[in-house]
Amino acid sequence: MEQQGYRACMALLKLSDQYTPERLEAACAKALFYTPRPSYKSIQTSSNPDRTSLPKSLRIRLQRQSSALHAALTTTEGGADNA
Repeated sequence: MEQQGYRACMALLKLSDQYTPERLEAACAKALFYTPRPSYKSIQTSSNPDRTSLPKSLRIRLQRQSSALHAALTTTEGGADNA
């Protein structure tokens, strides 16, 4: 079982030779939007340049999470004035 997980991770890492980190992040986010345990094939398919657009509801959710994370980090770090 452990070797099977290793192979899956290596296969995903190999996709980084073909696609940018942003495209892979988008593909993983899209796959996770549809299922909590996406397959390699679903991520590979989503990495295709013709298929990387995210559903509108997922884009909105990711934007909200990004804004909330930024606000939390800014508050935790004391804001830009304390740099």
